Amino acid sequence: MSKIYQYYGNWEETLVKCRCGKWVGKIIEASRETHRELQDFHCPVCDEIVAIIGNPTEQEIRDAAARGNPKAIRSLPSLDKMVARTETARGMALRSPDQLPEIEGERLCFTWDSMEEGDEYYAEIRFGKKVLWRELAFWEGWERFNDVKDILKAKYGSRFYSLSPTSRSELYLYGDDLQSPGKIEFR
Repeated sequence: MSKIYQYYGNWEETLVKCRCGKWVGKIIEASRETHRELQDFHCPVCDEIVAIIGNPTEQEIRDAAARGNPKAIRSLPSLDKMVARTETARGMALRSPDQLPEIEGERLCFTWDSMEEGDEYYAEIRFGKKVLWRELAFWEGWERFNDVKDILKAKYGSRFYSLSPTSRSELYLYGDDLQSPGKIEFR
C-alpha cells in the first residue's frame, strides 16, 4: 500500500520501493498524476501507486507561509488571486429565479455557452441568441451547470425543457473528468 504524505513535508527526497521490487527511487522521480485534491506517484516500471501527496488547502498554505516555508510563500500571490476570483464569481453567480427575465413560450430550451475574454472564462446562459445570464466559469464546472439548471426550472416551471452545453463549452465544463458528461442533467 502506498503511503500518504503531507504537501509541506519532506517527501520529494524520500526513497520509496515499489511492491514489484523492480524500482526504488525518490518520490519526485516517479511518474505523477495531478488531481484536484491530491497527486499520486506511480512506479515507472509497473505503474503501481507508490506515494500520494495531498494538495494543500488554503489554510495549510497560509500556515506554512507563516512558518517561513519558501514553497508556501511563493504560492501566496497565486492563492490570493484565486481567492479574489472566487469572491468575484460568488458576486456574479446566479442565485435566484428572480434574477432571470420573463420569457414567452411553452417549451423553453436554453444553452450553456462559454466565452473567453483575456485570461477569464465566462459561462453564458442563452435563450436563442439572447444572453440571459453571464458569470465566471470554473474548470470542470458541471456541478454549477446542474445548479443553474435547477434555478431555470424554478423560474420557468413546466415550460422549462432543457439546458444543453454548446460544443465550445464542453472542454471547460467537463475538464479532465471523463465521468463529467454523465453527471450533468439536461432536463
